[in-house]
Amino acid sequence: MHLKYALHLEDENRLKEAEEEFIKANKPQEAINMYEHKQDWHSALQVARQFHPESVSKVFMNQAKFHLERRDYGKAEQCYLNAKDPERAIQMYLDAKLYGEALRVANKHVPHMVHQINEIYSRGGVSQGQNGDEILRSAKMWEDSRDY
Repeated sequence: MHLKYALHLEDENRLKEAEEEFIKANKPQEAINMYEHKQDWHSALQVARQFHPESVSKVFMNQAKFHLERRDYGKAEQCYLNAKDPERAIQMYLDAKLYGEALRVANKHVPHMVHQINEIYSRGGVSQGQNGDEILRSAKMWEDSRDY
């Protein structure tokens, strides 16, 4: 009964009431999905944290995907970090050929990947559009990781 009413409320865009009915129906994931569909990430996270903690990471990952599709790399990175998946943030930057950003995230969150990223970064070289500042940043990262 609560589930049907929740779906009706959702159709009428009465989201807070729909959320309450989804919770009463013991379907918090439905409320989370509803908010994600509406791109109301704050509400989706609030329901997940309170009623379905195992979904918190998934909400962050879906939010990251949303920001990545809009090429908002900074927000996507933050979502990946909140989901405790810095490797995804690094891969996002590598895919976008933003090597300096990948190195920054690796240096701070996944130091064992710095060498690997530096290898990829230096193979790209000037032919991949590195300017002087990027080359110096790469050299500084190599130096910081004591890989002379």
